[in-house]
Amino acid sequence: MSTPFIHKPVMVAEVIHYLNPAPGKVFVDATVGGGGHSYHLLQVEPNIRLYAIDCDSTSLQVAIRNLSAWRDRINFIHANFVSLHQLVTESVDGILFDLGLSSLQLEDPQRGFSFRHDGPLDMRFDTSVPFTAYNLITQSSYWKLAQIIKQYGEERYANVIAKIIRQRRPETTSELYTAIIDALPQNYRNKSKVAARVFQALRINGWLYYPITRWKIVL
Repeated sequence: MSTPFIHKPVMVAEVIHYLNPAPGKVFVDATVGGGGHSYHLLQVEPNIRLYAIDCDSTSLQVAIRNLSAWRDRINFIHANFVSLHQLVTESVDGILFDLGLSSLQLEDPQRGFSFRHDGPLDMRFDTSVPFTAYNLITQSSYWKLAQIIKQYGEERYANVIAKIIRQRRPETTSELYTAIIDALPQNYRNKSKVAARVFQALRINGWLYYPITRWKIVL
């Protein structure tokens, strides 16, 4: 990365209020991302202990850099928070989940999360996992792909969209976007919103693919 990524979290005051950091307390930031919320918690009270978890290794490295002043207070763990019961076995005083994508992920064309930037159909939160969105499209049956779009995108045109995607086998985000748009009725409004829902569905499915038992502590 050529320039540092600074995560500017929302609802910082509310997070601090409800977690109420105090010396000796233990917290879990289950989706640490760039470390924005943890940064503010540690600034308010540097004598807490923290588990910083993220399945995106790129984001986790950013968090390690941004939170380096408190390195001895933090366990950085590369994992999906669905394994939380395995990752954290001691009692904790609070857990924070900040769900969703970050701009670090969305704005990188090579990650393939958004159709706003042309790039490969990747969509992996953890790039060490071999299964990409392109693999999903090319290896799933028409019915499976339609089910994913319908279940995770709540899209009523899921069947026809899945059919066109399977026919065209797009390799890039722009090709996938075009396939989705072409699958819709010509006079359909807000076609971009449909594309956003389909991309969302593929991202969610990719996140769920992450192996539950796959994790490691980052030293």
